[in-house]
Amino acid sequence: MSTNPGDIVGIARKLEKDSCEAAWRSCASRAYYGAFHAALAIAPDHIRNQRRDVHEKLICWLISHGKNHWKTTVGGILQQIRNYRTNADYKLSTSFPKGNGGTSVHLAEKTIAIILESLSDDEQATNSPKQSIVPLV
Repeated sequence: MSTNPGDIVGIARKLEKDSCEAAWRSCASRAYYGAFHAALAIAPDHIRNQRRDVHEKLICWLISHGKNHWKTTVGGILQQIRNYRTNADYKLSTSFPKGNGGTSVHLAEKTIAIILESLSDDEQATNSPKQSIVPLV
């Protein structure tokens, strides 16, 4: 059995509807990892095969594409979601409102949508990253 980024973000969406802070924190974490794996699917091997700091290196690689490039946008959004995830996972003594979880899911869905819309026709071949991302339903 396997899963894909869209499935992970779908679980985050379900967690967002819960009524407890622990679920909202899990929601933000799942949303980040869904977006992260979608972005990682389009990264070159030297990023995907990193053993350390892959999150930071992926975001830096995405952002390095210039002001108007879609990958730069994805990198910026991914960093925002990562910040929510960091607060959700590591700052347990501070409040984590439901809205933070919802924003994380919205940003993750936006990230996946940008990636799917931006991949060229050449990248839509059978072995392309697009096949592993799967759109959100």
